[in-house]
Amino acid sequence: MPSGEASVETPKSPKGKLFIWGILACCVLPVILLIAAIILIALGLVRVSVPTINPFNIFGNNPSGTNNNQNSSTTASGNCQTTATLGSAKIPDADSAAGISKSKNSRELHLSVVRNPHSGGDTPEEHKQATEWSKWCPNCGFQGMERGTGQGSFDIKIPITHERWYMNMRWGSGSARPANGTKVIIQYGGKAVVAAAGYEWGPAVSTGRTSGISAETAGYLGTDTNYALQIGFAVDQNIQGEDNGYGPINCNGGGGGGGSSPTLGDGVLDVPAIDESEHGLVGQCNRAAAGMAYLYRTHKDVYPGVGAWLAGISGSTSGILAKVGTGVTDTGSHAEEHGRCASSDNWQQIRNQVVNNKNPVVLAIGPRHYITVVGFKGNNVYVNDGSHYVGTPTTGNKVKARVVSINWLNNHLHHSESGCRYLYANP
Repeated sequence: MPSGEASVETPKSPKGKLFIWGILACCVLPVILLIAAIILIALGLVRVSVPTINPFNIFGNNPSGTNNNQNSSTTASGNCQTTATLGSAKIPDADSAAGISKSKNSRELHLSVVRNPHSGGDTPEEHKQATEWSKWCPNCGFQGMERGTGQGSFDIKIPITHERWYMNMRWGSGSARPANGTKVIIQYGGKAVVAAAGYEWGPAVSTGRTSGISAETAGYLGTDTNYALQIGFAVDQNIQGEDNGYGPINCNGGGGGGGSSPTLGDGVLDVPAIDESEHGLVGQCNRAAAGMAYLYRTHKDVYPGVGAWLAGISGSTSGILAKVGTGVTDTGSHAEEHGRCASSDNWQQIRNQVVNNKNPVVLAIGPRHYITVVGFKGNNVYVNDGSHYVGTPTTGNKVKARVVSINWLNNHLHHSESGCRYLYANP
């Protein structure tokens, strides 16, 4: 620029500014608004609701809204006390007055809820839509309709809520069929369902099974065909499961074991105590030890006839444990392996079953003696001992949850005539 001339700034084109503001309005601002919306929803200041339309809701009740599958829990609770008889109806093959736990079950097909079976029944798609299948059992896999259309043994169209949680047994043989909708408590692995009985009969004798449950029940309990379940009529027929009176429920009474006792603390299972001398099992410590694991796994308390029932089971220790699991893990008894039980590997396996799987372990110690391992805390082991063989000055004369050191047990394991043996019912 020549000297003496005034400096003049050339004005910029307004197009550049408009372009920048356009970018901000189209790209950046929506992102900011989206982030703000997410924050508000997370803080609960904004609630988003998506309506659900079920065109078949005139045929029955809809679920309360809780999504139940094998990984879910429930807020419903009640007393799960059961009985083997209700009026003239009886639980077939009941092992006690409280119900049945040695039953192997079938996962049943679906029954008609949309149309009466004799008029064509349900198509699979109609049934899944009517029962909100994907909501209540998203991971189960739809196995089809009974006899193709949902026709059961009695040609009955079942209310939707009852069908979701129906169960069946071979009613008869001196037992009347229970009224439709009779409430039955089905328990397995610390979970429970209020099921609807009376609508169906079976399974066939040829299957070797004595009970059947719906796919929704199996999905919630985490079971399948051939699982052994605890089944009994609900003493309280007004008990309220989560789904309009049926479905998942937390047992706050009548369920026996199932978790750690508040008085024993974490890591120690509240396993019922069988005193051999009180229940006719003197000299049968193995049956008492396995029986305590059996009671815990079936959520039962000790009852008057338990000793006689245990004494009559063939297969002794493993035979009793076989009634509550999908099989039995038995390390066997080999005299040349005495010292192996004291290894850290064995204690880790036993600890894993008891603490992580909440599964009592039957352990052979001393001269032909069996105890039930029920807990671990630090370097101490908690055991139930039906004959008081495991006695220490600090525990007193009791059967339940006696605490001993691992070193004390290791010393006895080295001298066990049963060799290195521990057993448990598979989950």
